[in-house]
Amino acid sequence: PEDLEHVVTMCLEKEREHRYPSMADLLADLEVLKQGGAVASSRAFELPRAKPAPVPWRVFTGIGLLVALLVLVIPVLRQFTGPGGAARPDHLFLAVLPFDNVGDAPENQAFIDGLVYTVTSKLTEMEQFQDALSVVPARDVLQAGLLSTGAAADRFKVNLVVSGSVQRTGSGVRITLQLVDPRVGKTLASRQLDEPMTDIGALQDGVVFKLAELLEIELHPAFEKTLTAGRTAVPVAYDFYTRALGYLQRFEDETNIDAAISLFQLAIKEDSSYALAYAGLGEAYLRKYQASNVSALVQEAVRNGEQAVALNDELAPVHVSLGMIYFETGHYEQAELAYLRALALEPKNAAAYHELGDVHSRQHKDQMAEASYQEAIALKPDYWLFHNDLGQLYHRLGRHKDAIPQFEKVIALQPDNPWGYNNVGAQYALMGRQQEAITWYQKAARVNPNATRATAVAHWNLGGIYYGQDDFARAARMYEKVVALQATDRDAWENLGDAYYWAGNPEAARTAWQRAVGLAKERLTVNPKDVDILGALAEDYARLGAQDSARLVLDRLVALDELSTMSLISVGKAYEILKERDQALRYLKAALDRGQTPEFLEYSSWLDELRQDPRYRKLVQSYRSREE
Repeated sequence: PEDLEHVVTMCLEKEREHRYPSMADLLADLEVLKQGGAVASSRAFELPRAKPAPVPWRVFTGIGLLVALLVLVIPVLRQFTGPGGAARPDHLFLAVLPFDNVGDAPENQAFIDGLVYTVTSKLTEMEQFQDALSVVPARDVLQAGLLSTGAAADRFKVNLVVSGSVQRTGSGVRITLQLVDPRVGKTLASRQLDEPMTDIGALQDGVVFKLAELLEIELHPAFEKTLTAGRTAVPVAYDFYTRALGYLQRFEDETNIDAAISLFQLAIKEDSSYALAYAGLGEAYLRKYQASNVSALVQEAVRNGEQAVALNDELAPVHVSLGMIYFETGHYEQAELAYLRALALEPKNAAAYHELGDVHSRQHKDQMAEASYQEAIALKPDYWLFHNDLGQLYHRLGRHKDAIPQFEKVIALQPDNPWGYNNVGAQYALMGRQQEAITWYQKAARVNPNATRATAVAHWNLGGIYYGQDDFARAARMYEKVVALQATDRDAWENLGDAYYWAGNPEAARTAWQRAVGLAKERLTVNPKDVDILGALAEDYARLGAQDSARLVLDRLVALDELSTMSLISVGKAYEILKERDQALRYLKAALDRGQTPEFLEYSSWLDELRQDPRYRKLVQSYRSREE
């Protein structure tokens, strides 16, 4: 009985250092008891002993507790690691599903969404210390709208899923967690956590600790420090912050962004030193700008992002948030420094490597961009976005054969993601294999109609092929579908205008081009160095016959240090429309020198006359011969 009491006491201990170090140690002591042995000396530490209660009560309670423990624990071990069930995977690939809202109170949903986001983010940070762990980003799960473990396994190819429920009362929060193996469709284990409202800030930490127990992961001491970094000591501030994050995850609805901004501001009002709340507010203003194109919001995004860093320079997430804001506003050097600082704090932060790759790509530091994307993939090989963006880099460099395997990996990881199909199709189109491209684009348009933006891009791409085949009426129908889905897509309005023009409808064409000009000018108020937008604006002015405006933009553009491949083509096309053939040939040659394929130039009807020029034919032939 004394040995049994000792085991029970260790199971009930609140202090971590006084509990069993692992489930294996508990089972070992139970086996010793079963064989009639003594276990008190088998533990390396001694527990404080409370005044004993009457022996019959303690023995009964101890036996009852041990029976409960065996019921809960032994089946879990058999399912997860033991014989008769699925073996524990060598690499834990995990998705956290949205938690159920017990009671369905609408006012609790944003808090629950925010909690899931923060917990998933903390698990992602745990990847730095656990090579065998990979976590699907919370935003991907939320946007996929998945509610079942089977759907998560199908979509993300995960081998473990966490589901749960949250019940909020006036005095506290109760969370129930379940670990599910989708390979066999069974719950492996569950845990329950209760926290009072007076200590609600500790909630995310408690959930992460419980999940680590479920996953049988021993937390690295450095991670436990990371887990609490940046946390507020003001419970109501944490509540506002978590609810704001919940709204921000659904930023497609502009009213959710407004709610997030208000709640982040309330969190800051309660705790003016809350760096993470300032970072969240900066991101919320950035999302608001992206939704509304109101340029004044950008300054609010920058101001709050910089304030977050000023308050706490030791938090990698605030540097990542500020880097995103700098990137969107064309401050690429500052963005690069922000991401490098994040990586200095968290050397295995895959997201920071990915964002750094985006910056290097925009700066045309192509080798550095490739290396950064590959670092992100090495750290998180099962995340589709990293493969997608490396493929995009190869696409931009004209390395279409290298791009295809990256996009095929996207499809393998997410079969219902239209981006993979779109991007494979684009490579075949640029390689001159039009029918194969059409097949991939049609798949992209059908695979997931709820993915509005990707579906719009599929129609956009189909419009491009029909346009290249001089089927302008059919191309116009495709572009009409695009602007119906994405009314602020500048490129689609420009292409719709081109299709109308060559189909014999010049008035409709002018209306579409004017809309494209307006959207380009709005974009340039935020990032005046966006060479692709400047090139497109020059083209649109030339189409509209606004020659002076076109030349002003061209002068502004060519004065910049380095142009992208697409902007070089736009400059060449604008000069051709302006009847300045020598300049047109100069810039188209520069685009070919940068890796653009001759086939890409064959799409534009604005270059029909140029293609009859012997100088153009000689230029293109020299590059085709080089490729062969």
